[in-house]
Amino acid sequence: MTAVWVRAVVSSPGMASVLIDEHLRTDLQDQAWLPLADVIVVRDHSPGVNAWTLLAEVFLRHPGCLVAAVDCRRTRVVGTRDGWVTVIREPDSGRAASAVHAWTVAGGELTNRVTVEATWPVVSERSPLQARRA
Repeated sequence: MTAVWVRAVVSSPGMASVLIDEHLRTDLQDQAWLPLADVIVVRDHSPGVNAWTLLAEVFLRHPGCLVAAVDCRRTRVVGTRDGWVTVIREPDSGRAASAVHAWTVAGGELTNRVTVEATWPVVSERSPLQARRA
């Protein structure tokens, strides 16, 4: 995956309004966009490496990153900079992490996997260079 500019629309019965969140998401291997990324996805890592350790390393090395995700065999581990972590079965770790980012900046409370999946935002993606022109 190359870097993508994400637009997510978040609404929930408990919210008074709709929020549109835009952020930059990239893979850990995409060195050009890492310093600007709000969301970072770790897809290729050594087998047996602890996903929680990888999340901590991402947040340590990339201070602008609010949400990170680690691909595991059948699940995705998604976490936020403030320490919230969950395991999600969503097949696309990038979309899962973007949904968590949108929900977090909307002020949504992240309590567990059910909360995130029940309030899944509508997400659209495009190249960050195309996003600048829009």
